[in-house]
Amino acid sequence: MIELNQLEQLIYIAENKTISKAAKELLISQPALSRSMQRLESDLGVELFDHYKNKIVLNKNGELAVKHAQKIIKSIQTMINDVQDYDQSFHRISIATCSPAPMWDIEPLIKELYPQITIQTAVINQKDLITNNIWGIVIDNSGNVIWQYNLPEEIPLKYSLQDVATFSKGYIKNYPVFTWKQENDLLVLGYPKNSYSKFVTNYLPLSAMQKTPIILFIMLVSNVTILFIVYYLSKRNVMLKVAPILNGLDKLSHGETVVLNINGELEDVGKRINETSLQLDKQNKARANWISGVSHDIRTPLSMIMGYADRITSSLDVGENTRKQANIIKIQSVKIKNLVQDLNLVSQLNYNVQPVKQTPVHLCKMIREIVVEYLNNNLNNKFDFELNLDCNTEQISIIGDERLLYRAIQNIISNSINHNENGCTISVSLAVNGNNLILVISDNGKGISEEKLQKIQSTPHYLQSTDERLDLRHGLGLLLVKEIISIHNGTVSISSALNNGFSTTISLPIKKQ
Repeated sequence: MIELNQLEQLIYIAENKTISKAAKELLISQPALSRSMQRLESDLGVELFDHYKNKIVLNKNGELAVKHAQKIIKSIQTMINDVQDYDQSFHRISIATCSPAPMWDIEPLIKELYPQITIQTAVINQKDLITNNIWGIVIDNSGNVIWQYNLPEEIPLKYSLQDVATFSKGYIKNYPVFTWKQENDLLVLGYPKNSYSKFVTNYLPLSAMQKTPIILFIMLVSNVTILFIVYYLSKRNVMLKVAPILNGLDKLSHGETVVLNINGELEDVGKRINETSLQLDKQNKARANWISGVSHDIRTPLSMIMGYADRITSSLDVGENTRKQANIIKIQSVKIKNLVQDLNLVSQLNYNVQPVKQTPVHLCKMIREIVVEYLNNNLNNKFDFELNLDCNTEQISIIGDERLLYRAIQNIISNSINHNENGCTISVSLAVNGNNLILVISDNGKGISEEKLQKIQSTPHYLQSTDERLDLRHGLGLLLVKEIISIHNGTVSISSALNNGFSTTISLPIKKQ
């Protein structure tokens, strides 16, 4: 799965032009950044960089990926900002005043009632008072004004207790006022007429006040629920649009032809994937045809070499040494012929050029025929066969290409014969395991080292030879086996140890009745 940090890393590489500079900016090592980009290319199924001797450069695929990565990162950041702002709007109160005195009573009260609320305060200085035409007075316990600032002429300088009780909730001479107690005095700030609207009956029943926390909680839960629904619907919408592209990339990575019909903002991506698929399909067919042509060109002169070698070995007019040399030429020519045939077949299967027939195949019967064929072809007496065929497999069949499956089993047995010149016992077993047939072909020969076994399993085109002569069919033979079993929806696993034999296990799905 593609990760967000990979997209960010790709953007850094595009901005810094080189991986080394991008790694320095990201505070990670260059090898780690290179491995991350390799995983991204693997997830996308396409190459994003053109590799040169001393540098790598983003190709057209990479440039397109950068554009979409930038859009994705920008969209995610926008979502984060919107969500945070939306959430904070329910957890923040802003209070501004021209004097710090109002905060002395308001701020502790709000914090006591709503400890989860963030309070932002701001004190307006004298300059702000002048700019906003705010006036102020301080009234003592006797009702006398003991301090004034910017006071309008119609504002009285003496107040009764009733006057204070009246204007504290509303107005003085139509000036909206706000009051704060300062020790034994009362601070009054007046604002220009028509600048504020005050409700002089701003009281609520006790029952309503008691329900306020519940109401706030319900509002919070409702907002969170709405936010989650919006997030889910947005994510679902994005996934519905991206799903065809991901499926197409998955098919593309498996060598399948992809045709996407996508409209909207992802239309360009779909077109680019279609173009890439078409180009890869043409390249694969060209490679397969080239290999097929070369194989055909090799077979003609090779047949002549084999024919002349056969005539020399059967001729009585040449010396014994010459006949031995001609026989070696004949044997090695047969190996080259088989190698070319395997190579051609592997390429055709790999590039989906080889047609695969789908017919019922009885593996149990096929195994007996292959073993009998080896025994009838004057197999060296140093080789023995052990058959362990479960009787339950007699009538069980699979769906596949009989010719290709025959070739796969034959290749495995030939490997055991060709790579154990001192002889061995070849064991073949077939059993049922659930909905699969399990075929195990093993020998007690010399096997291979753990290092060579890992190379065969990890490197698709690894070829290994037991001597200096032309014998590369071990690696290529197993590669052909894996390709054949793969197109039959089966699996192949191998195991071996030096001087402890070689074993190949094949699992194939049983035909449903």
